[in-house]
Amino acid sequence: MIHFSEKVWDLNFTVRFLKCGNYCKSRFYEKILKLWELIL
Repeated sequence: MIHFSEKVWDLNFTVRFLKCGNYCKSRFYEKILKLWELIL
C-alpha cells in the first residue's frame, strides 16, 4: 500500500515538473548556479 502511494506521488511530481517546463527548470538551475558562485 505504501509502495503504491509512493508511485502515485512520484507520478504527480513528474507531471507537475513537466508542466512547469523549461522556464521553471532554468530558474531552478539559475538559483543553484548563484549558490555555487557564493560558495566558491
